[in-house]
Amino acid sequence: AATALINLGYGVGPTLGAAIALASMGQQLTTAFVIMLAYGVGTGAVLLVAGLASRAALQHWRPRVTRSAVFGKRLLGAVLLALGLAVLVGFDKRLEALAVEWLPQWAVAM
Repeated sequence: AATALINLGYGVGPTLGAAIALASMGQQLTTAFVIMLAYGVGTGAVLLVAGLASRAALQHWRPRVTRSAVFGKRLLGAVLLALGLAVLVGFDKRLEALAVEWLPQWAVAM
C-alpha cells in the first residue's frame, strides 16, 4: 500500500529503479524479495482500483455518450464537408493569409 502511494506521488520510474537496484545487489535476497513483492502488490492494487472505477464511470455515462454520439457524428460530418468545400473553392488560402497576418512573427517562423 505504501508503494501505491509512492507510485501516485512520484511516478513509477524511481521506485522501480530502486527496487531493481536493491534486488540486483544480491546480498539481501529476502529484503529484495519483500520490496519487489510490495511494489507489485501496490502497483497492482492501484491498477485494479482504477480499472473498477473506470468501469463504473463508463457504465454510468454510456447512455448519455451514446445519445451524444449521433449528434457528434453529424456535426463532424458537417464540419468536414464545409472544410472540403472551402478547400475546393480556395477559401482556405484566404483564411491562411488572415491567420498569418494576425499571428505573431515567432509563431509564423516555426
